[in-house]
Amino acid sequence: MAHDTPPLPQRTVVLGSTSPYRRELMTRLRIAFEVCAPDVDETPTPREAPRELALRLSLAKARAVAAQFPKAVVFQTAVSVVCLESGFERSDLSAVKVQFRDLTDAEIEAYLRAEEPYDCAGSAKSEGLGIALLASIDNDDPTALVGLPLIRTCQLLRAAGVVLL
Repeated sequence: MAHDTPPLPQRTVVLGSTSPYRRELMTRLRIAFEVCAPDVDETPTPREAPRELALRLSLAKARAVAAQFPKAVVFQTAVSVVCLESGFERSDLSAVKVQFRDLTDAEIEAYLRAEEPYDCAGSAKSEGLGIALLASIDNDDPTALVGLPLIRTCQLLRAAGVVLL
């Protein structure tokens, strides 16, 4: 008679960000998660390239939150997933290239008054009226521009042992 191995307990997932956009994107995965604000100095180091800055800050924030939740799986965009108990730690970055159309001052002002997008990157919400400002978006993870590359997030969470489906 074969005995089934009991499933591993599902780890707590913690979003190391208080961004409402990232929180909304996380709900699409239909998993329980907590939110915790990381306390990390975001000052760039001299001559630090944007890619290196994003990866360094992502990992630093995930580590800071993981220290508060050592058994949890913690992640942050660029995307870093850390679990202190298991020793899991990986980072990835989704590159997004956005090109704005040539815009008049009147178009920019009308958009800013209509959507008040001051809390998002580039002050243009591609998921809303801001799409009318853009000439193109080039990326390999459609939610990256909104704030959380879910394809990469899912890959890293699965690698950390989180069951998504």
